[in-house]
Amino acid sequence: MGAVMKRVILSGGGTGGHIYPAITIARELSKLDNVEFLFVGTPNGMESRIIPKEGYKFASIPAYGLKRSFTLKNLSILMKTAGSLFKARSILKHFHPDVVIGTGGYVCGPILMAAALSHIPTLIQEQNVIPGITNKILSHVVDTIALGYEDAKVRFPRPEKCIYTGNPIRPDIIEAKREESRRELGISPDTFMVLITGGSRGARSINNAMAGVHAYFKNDDHLCLYHVTGTLEYDKIIEKVHADKEGRVGKAGRIIKYEYHMPRALAAADLIICRAGAVSLAELAARGLPAILIPYPYAAEDHQTFNARVFVAAGAARMIVDKYLTDKELIQDITYLKDTPAALHSMSDASAGLGRIHAGRDIAVWLLNWLKKGVNEMNLKEYTNFHFIGIGGMGMRALAEILLEKGYSVSGSDMADSPVLENFRKRGASIFIGHDASHVKGEGCVVISSAISENNPELMEARRKQIPVFHRSDVLAALLLAGKGISVAGAHGKSTTSGMLGQIFYETAMDPTIVLGAAADYIHGNSICGKGEYVIAEADESDGSFLKFKNYITVVTNIEDDHLDHYGSVENIRKAFAEFVNHISYDDGAAFLCLDSEGVRAILPSVHKKVFTFGLNEKADLRAVNPRYENRFLCYEAVKGGKVLGTVRLQVPGLHNVRDSLGGPCSFSVLRDSL
Repeated sequence: MGAVMKRVILSGGGTGGHIYPAITIARELSKLDNVEFLFVGTPNGMESRIIPKEGYKFASIPAYGLKRSFTLKNLSILMKTAGSLFKARSILKHFHPDVVIGTGGYVCGPILMAAALSHIPTLIQEQNVIPGITNKILSHVVDTIALGYEDAKVRFPRPEKCIYTGNPIRPDIIEAKREESRRELGISPDTFMVLITGGSRGARSINNAMAGVHAYFKNDDHLCLYHVTGTLEYDKIIEKVHADKEGRVGKAGRIIKYEYHMPRALAAADLIICRAGAVSLAELAARGLPAILIPYPYAAEDHQTFNARVFVAAGAARMIVDKYLTDKELIQDITYLKDTPAALHSMSDASAGLGRIHAGRDIAVWLLNWLKKGVNEMNLKEYTNFHFIGIGGMGMRALAEILLEKGYSVSGSDMADSPVLENFRKRGASIFIGHDASHVKGEGCVVISSAISENNPELMEARRKQIPVFHRSDVLAALLLAGKGISVAGAHGKSTTSGMLGQIFYETAMDPTIVLGAAADYIHGNSICGKGEYVIAEADESDGSFLKFKNYITVVTNIEDDHLDHYGSVENIRKAFAEFVNHISYDDGAAFLCLDSEGVRAILPSVHKKVFTFGLNEKADLRAVNPRYENRFLCYEAVKGGKVLGTVRLQVPGLHNVRDSLGGPCSFSVLRDSL
């Protein structure tokens, strides 16, 4: 069975700058998880044509733009928007999204507002330094704002909602090769190529100024002016510059109506002359491309000028104000940069420094981790009945046993009978063999694991009846929160460490609740429900679900480049572990971290909680000294602050078990004495 499918609504429209980032986010989410998408746009916008061609489901709602000052027309628009909200609520009701994402445009207003009012997780992606009016309004109700520019944070009333990600760009922007692109375009390697573009429809001021530029450079053998005029300006410019039938002006000029393969043109270029739209700038930064920027003067709140200023301040671009744009200005800048390689290289380096080439993937990873954490915490007091789909699984049975012991009503289903299920029956649980919609009675909540597919009949019935559905990690997080949670995480060693720690608590009569990833002899299984205040659990980092946990104590055995299929990069893995540690929710809580791990050492500057380090490292707070074998035992002295706490004898071999035992039994002694 596949992983539980997530449902995501994306909304963005009006321009490619709003549509393509949404498509990029969708593609990155699909690489990481099992996701069903629905795009919401306007019935007649660009998105209504582009999205279906990309193979995504599309739904439309009418949307209207508000004026930036109070007008009678705005009152009419607001009345029409109310109808759009009803349509948006209908879409939400039928699709049941886990999250709704807006990437800009008027259409985002109704669907994001309706989602926020329905308590569905929401995120908007703001591409510009100066936010648009729709995103400004939505910022008051959405959960998170992903920023294309860090400078935009101060322009939102709730900056704590903001995360800086950069603007998502199409992967083919990065993947296009310079040499191959030049061959396809017929441009020699030693030719200085200037790409000129004003967008799909064109920019009149840029096109007019370029007429004189073409005339000046037309006989230059070492220059290519690759001029994309846009669909509305092509015929006029062709006539004005006296281009031939192939759009050529002398030796240097090449006039193109529309560039269908912009990644190729960007890869081939040495310099670009363009507007300062946020997505365009993100793409040229991804290529490390120097730029002469002419911001569109009529952009809302002049946001393109503010976008351009970021690049100018970094040394990545020159800027010419539209009303002062002339052919002389462009000729001067092109000549200087063509003849001054050092200046061009400096701009290129600065441009590359502004690039966030993995913004789409970073947003996708953040979203999935956010969803796994859960926007709303599960509260065990709100439910009396729990139905487990796949109750016989190792992780599911452990939770079901604890809930039964705590007095909750438990039911569950699985594909095959087993002694485990028979034991549940004897303890009063209702157990079904096979999966059928009739097993879901409509009371309490349903619990699933990542092994349950979205088309499971019981899960489908729960969604139809709008019964709350929780992942097993939500239940474990609630159990940890109900007591003093102690979670053990790491790429490896967490089962051993949590098992050792659990046994120490168990045998010292502290009566803990224990949830392990593997069976342990001392509790005759992998879980036990105790009456003490401590809850000890193995935390699974593989899918980010451990980020739901709020602990008293966290133990991290190591951090390695594991589960890259989910996290995408080592950097993201380390960020997740740092966040996990920082979720300690007690003032007197602490983290026990293995200093022998390079990954652990890397996150230490990002940890803001009390930390005790352990390992063989001489700088560790708790050290294993003189490991050796004695009479088939692996022995060592546990040393804290120069004081020998005692000799530890292990029946299992290997230095990895030395570290695990430091994170378990020995950490217990520090916890007992220091916290």
